[in-house]
Amino acid sequence: MLDIREPLPSEANALAGAAFTAWQRGVGPHISVASRSGICERDFADFIRETPEQILAAFVAQEAVGFVATEHGDNYISDLWVDPVYEGKGIGSALLRTMADKIRARGYDTATIEVLTGNTRALSLYRHLGYGVLWQGMRVDGHLDELVEKTGMMKSLV
Repeated sequence: MLDIREPLPSEANALAGAAFTAWQRGVGPHISVASRSGICERDFADFIRETPEQILAAFVAQEAVGFVATEHGDNYISDLWVDPVYEGKGIGSALLRTMADKIRARGYDTATIEVLTGNTRALSLYRHLGYGVLWQGMRVDGHLDELVEKTGMMKSLV
């Protein structure tokens, strides 16, 4: 059974493990070795501990399997990570739908997200859920401090 809720501080490390594994698979192949070596599991754990109110975590049989976040509490979805073992089981879709409800409750009528253009699996998921492409091009990623090709997407929540 899938449980989606705000994470507890004690769950940060387990969620970080799932997220970092997903990050390595979805982002790692599309960035430089220097950027890959600059991100670690602890970065994810710190983020989860510092902003739990901006995160919805997914658990299957009480096992942490991923999370979605709006880092600044607005309508921009900054993170979606699902452990690759659990990909294709509807968890990412459920996380995004639940976060869309939270964004709508904040008073926004759209949700936005950015994705590395080379991450075709994520792009396909977002399109499937009704996100349309707003822009595509080279941008400096703030967390990686690297120029990467990204796609910006938006979905109406009304």
